[in-house]
Amino acid sequence: MATAPGYDLEEFRKKLIQEAKTELELRGKELAAYVQQMVAAETERLEKERIRETDRRERERVREAERAREKEKEEAYRVEREKVREAERVEREKKEEADRKVRIQVEQMRIEAGVSVPTEGNSNNSANIESHSSAAWMKKKIQPFAEDKDDIGD
Repeated sequence: MATAPGYDLEEFRKKLIQEAKTELELRGKELAAYVQQMVAAETERLEKERIRETDRRERERVREAERAREKEKEEAYRVEREKVREAERVEREKKEEADRKVRIQVEQMRIEAGVSVPTEGNSNNSANIESHSSAAWMKKKIQPFAEDKDDIGD
């Protein structure tokens, strides 16, 4: 086979092989850069996803803690309300007991004084009223009542 003058096939073949190697190296480098870029993008995406998940978990933890605090507050409020109700009930019972004692004392004083509450058929009180009109009698009857009144407040 004849070749043109100054045209060496072996040299041409070496040149083609070198160009192919250079092209392959260039493509390999481009491919490596592309792969590296894709890996970096995927790594960044995964990191962002991890951060979002961590943030979501933290928000959920904060919400749960807030719910727990709210429940504790509600429970404390309920307990306090119960204490107040119980204290009011006890206070009411004390007052009722004191009122009952006063009514009993007044009734006893009436009985001791001989003053009766007018009932049907009993209107003979004029003699009792006259005999108890003195200041000494009043003082004698009021003093025990005042002492008992002091006991009621305790």
